[in-house]
Formats: sequence, structure tokens, C-alpha cells
Amino acid sequence: MSDLPVRPDVAQARRQAKELLRAARAGDADALARLARVSAPLTLAGAQLALARELGLPSWAALTREIQARNTAIPEDVLRFLSSSVNLQIGAAARMLHDDPALALSGFPAAVVLGDAARVEAELARDPGAATRVDPGTGWTALHLACASRFHLDPARAPGLVAVARRLLDAGADLDGASSGRRCWRPLECAVTSANSSRNNEPIIRLLLERGAPVRPETLVAALYAAGGTWCQELLTRAAAETPEVFTDALAEAVTGPDLDAVAVLLAAGADPDAPGSDGRTPRRRALTAGLAATVAALGGAGADPVEHLLEAIVTGDASRARRIAAADPGLVDRLQPDDRATLVATAEHGNRAAVAVMLDLGFPIGTRREGADEDGATALHAASWAGSADTVALLLERGADIGARDARWEGQPLHWALVGSGEAPDTAPAPDWVATVQMLLDAGAPIAEITLDADDPKPPSPAVRELLRTRGITGTGRTG
Repeated sequence: MSDLPVRPDVAQARRQAKELLRAARAGDADALARLARVSAPLTLAGAQLALARELGLPSWAALTREIQARNTAIPEDVLRFLSSSVNLQIGAAARMLHDDPALALSGFPAAVVLGDAARVEAELARDPGAATRVDPGTGWTALHLACASRFHLDPARAPGLVAVARRLLDAGADLDGASSGRRCWRPLECAVTSANSSRNNEPIIRLLLERGAPVRPETLVAALYAAGGTWCQELLTRAAAETPEVFTDALAEAVTGPDLDAVAVLLAAGADPDAPGSDGRTPRRRALTAGLAATVAALGGAGADPVEHLLEAIVTGDASRARRIAAADPGLVDRLQPDDRATLVATAEHGNRAAVAVMLDLGFPIGTRREGADEDGATALHAASWAGSADTVALLLERGADIGARDARWEGQPLHWALVGSGEAPDTAPAPDWVATVQMLLDAGAPIAEITLDADDPKPPSPAVRELLRTRGITGTGRTG
């Protein structure tokens, strides 16, 4: 879980209502459906009513009163503790609890995240509505908190968290309730995201599945990022065995990870590598255009599409076959879609010099970029420079790649990408050598005017590359000497 949103306030809720109204007036189907569910008019008051009802309150006035009451009731240190308890700052939460044991007694939410079943039971006896109440700021219920709590990492607390989750469900908690915040979280996704190799929260995941929590595509995608192997993925795919169509998006994500273990689990469960995902591309096509030869092999190679056969031959290094396929259909390369052509960028990032050479020989434009709303607009030279693939950089420069080209996201040039790559040290290319890469780019005349080398640069070059720049007289102010 990335974070627990900060203290709720009326202004935040008002902004959410205005955003809902704007979306509805723009014709957004989901926003219109949210208003229609409570028969709310297409006005600000109607949007406020819809938001209040979604959060379990009868009116906007009741929502604002609840927010004010929550802000009064929950001190800032307790909110920080709760937030840290459900995200990657669990170490900070544990230290806070050690320094101030009274946090454990601060209220119902703290009892939930700590798995204090006795205190949860006592609170439910006093206030049964606590089991189903929705926090107006986060859209979360107590069940979300119990499932997301990272205190399951403490073996002494893990059984208590299972008992709390079971008690909340027995008391009427919504098994599949969706939060209304920035992202729609459900209890199962909360539990899956906090899974790790200790498997201490496996009983909670099993409890939710036994009670009937549905496995959605986003649940399986979340499991890809859970630490500790594929046990969670295997558990979810078994639970969703009758609906393998929900596996497609997870398979598409796994193939480009690449996560070959997860690919194997999903294929064994019945995932179809030729089923279009949410972006319209199949997992097989995504693996091919990502230039991942091992993943392509795991999927059984190319499908029936001639383009896929061409891409397979390219990424697996079968240059003669690639040339035969292209020669048999002279218009094939011209018919490639932007995603297909971007295989040039992917293979450059993987340091697959032979594949890059074949694509250039076949007529792939050397200035091909990664395109799309979520892409960075990098060229093959950007990608190879970042990966430190010196031999691929040499090939691209020899073939006339634009050394001053700028990407679409950061407006960086290939030299900038090489400097950042040297510091980040990705392992996408075999035997990366950023010193040789930067030397080559400088020798080819890469512009240096925008190199800063600030001491507080968030993405500094490696010490070895910094030393190279120093010996070349590059001061980091756009001047030499």
C-alpha cells in the first residue's frame, strides 16, 4: 500500500465533490452512474450527496460533521502511526510504538492495525457500527486497515490480525468494499499488496477468498509486486481457476517485468498469451516488442501474425530468418505499428546489438521512439546509453543516430541518460560499461552545455563517470577547463 491519506478535511471532500460533478458534466459514465445510484441531480449539491452516501453517511451535512469529529478525535501522531502501519514504513511505526506504547491504546483503528482482537471485540460491543463505518477521508473501513497492516510481519501479532479480520466480517464488514480515494482499494488487494516471504498474512488472504472475495485483474497485478516469490499468485489463480480471462492483464505485466516465475504460474493456470489486454495488446505481442527473448520462448514463441514471426526472429537473434521473412513480404516492415517499431528501442536497452543491426538493415527508422501517453519518448540511443551498452551505442552512432535528440518526458539527451544510468546501474544490458559509453558520446560531440553535476543532484553519475568528466575538463557548468 503506498500510503494512508492524511487527515480528512471538509475542503478535501468539497474538492472531491467538485471533481465528481465536473466528470459527470463531461459525460463520464462512471461519474454519471455514481450520481444515478442515489438519484442525485447534476448539481454540486447532488455530487456532495453522492459522495456522502458512498462514504456511508446520509447527507453532506452528516459527512462534514463526521470529518470534524474525526479530526478532533484523532491526533496527528496517531494518524502518522496508522499511515506507517499500512505502508513500507512499518519500521517507523514499530519505533513509534516502542517510544510511545500509549499509541496502542489510542482508539479502534490502532487496535485493528495491531491485531488486538480483545480490544476490537470490546469496541464492537460498544459501537457495532465501527465494523462497517467508512472513513470519510480515505474511503477505508476497519477491514481495509486489518488487511493492509504490515504488523503481520510480527509473528506474535499475525494471528490477532486474522482474528480481527474474521470478527469484522462476522460483524458485517463489506468483504469487497471499494475505497473512494485516489485509487480504488479493496480488502483483498490490501492483503495481497502486503504479502511477503514470511507468508504471515496468508491466513487473511485465504479467509477473504473463502468468504467469497472475487479475484480481479488488478488483484493479480498487485500480487506481482508482492515480495517473497509466487505463492500469492498461485493462491489467487487457484481461487480464480474458473475465470482465467482475469489473468490476462497480470500476464501482460509479468512478461514485461520480466517475471518468468509469474509467467509460468499464470500460463499453468490457463492464462491466454493471445488475449488482448486492457491496452489492446496481447501478452505475446508485449513480450516481443519488449525484446525479451527468454519471455518470448516461455510463451511458446510467435503466434500466427507474420509481424510476430518477424519480431521473434529479430529478438531471438535469428538474423537470416528475419531477413527471409521480410523479403517474402516487402511491405511488412512498413505495416508495423508504432509499438512494433519501438522494439528497436527495447532491444537497444537490452544491449542486443545484433537485433538492433538487423532492424536497421530492414529499414526500421533509427529515430524510432517509445510512443504513447505513458511512454518517455526515448530513442534507441537514449536507451542504449542509459543501459551502458557501449557496443550498441557505437553501432547507433555509426549508423547516424541523433546525438542531440531529446526524450519527451525529461527533454534529456543521450549523454544525460548515460550519466543517470551510470549512477542507477540498471542490469538490462550484458556487461554494461558506462565509462566507455560516456567517452564514446563525448568523442562523437555530445552537447555538454546542460551538464550541471550539482552536489545535490538527485540522480548523480557514478564516481567513475564523474572522474572521467573531470579528466575531460567538464566542470558541470556547461564549460570545459
